[in-house]
Amino acid sequence: MLTSPKIKPATEDVVKKEIEKLRIRMDSKFSDVQDTLGEMKLNDKKIDRVLEQLDSIAGQFKKFDEEQIMQSGRIATHSDEIKELQNIVFAN
Repeated sequence: MLTSPKIKPATEDVVKKEIEKLRIRMDSKFSDVQDTLGEMKLNDKKIDRVLEQLDSIAGQFKKFDEEQIMQSGRIATHSDEIKELQNIVFAN
């Protein structure tokens, strides 16, 4: 036959000690969660900063590309004018 283990009645001091142990354990767990959330917020700020810088760089490249297109059009026009002038000057 199975015998039940001897169970001692919980005294007020025993219950208070157990509750205090649980409170300390919970505080530790919540502290860990808080630290993790703090790190995530810091990482989010870093990611936002990097994305802002990438947006700025992309804007600069777009402006550079537009400027290159304008310059190549001017160069083509000037090249045509130079060829016409060379034909006039050296044709004689």
